[in-house]
Amino acid sequence: IYLYIYKYHSLTSLSNHYPKDSDTYRRERLYREETDLVLFQHEAELKGIYTAYSYLLMKKKRSGVKAFKPLFYIDTWSAFLTDTKFFDISDLTRPEIKLCFLQARMTVPDEYDRVAESTLTFLEFLEALCRLADAHEHGEMRVALAYSEPTADNLSALLQVLLGTLALKNKHRNGCLFIECNGHSMDGKKACDLTKFLPEKDDEEEEEEEE
Repeated sequence: IYLYIYKYHSLTSLSNHYPKDSDTYRRERLYREETDLVLFQHEAELKGIYTAYSYLLMKKKRSGVKAFKPLFYIDTWSAFLTDTKFFDISDLTRPEIKLCFLQARMTVPDEYDRVAESTLTFLEFLEALCRLADAHEHGEMRVALAYSEPTADNLSALLQVLLGTLALKNKHRNGCLFIECNGHSMDGKKACDLTKFLPEKDDEEEEEEEE
């Protein structure tokens, strides 16, 4: 994944149009072997989540063609974080969480491509998660060099929480996440298996008692 992210960003970035800190973040924190390892270990689950939520709020393509296309909008990002109860466990403000989404987007050559400007590709989604993990660990958004703990550690800890919560939300489906898109051929198809992120039975009983 690391090589794909690096190559993708190298080919599509327009350095003159980027805030310098965005490039610094990618160079100093995102393009790291240990970060890549965490992403690789969760690749199947994250791809499934990205796909499922892209279909959840699917909108018409803005090309004039009467077709539908799954896209990952800011509302999609919010829906994912709502389902994983991130808003309940984090001290980050809504604007900071939105900024993680916005800073992960790559500038596109066609500035009139509104869809590309307002959505995340899968690789950009991964970057948004990394930015979110760093900000969440420190309780606020900071410039890249102001973060202390490695992104890999922050990301690994956050993913355990998010994926575990999502697995519990889909416990009635044995911890599997399915695509929900009424009227579409993909509706009801399994996006990913989150079973291994379900808490142990004893831990689950303790959580139920606390509730």
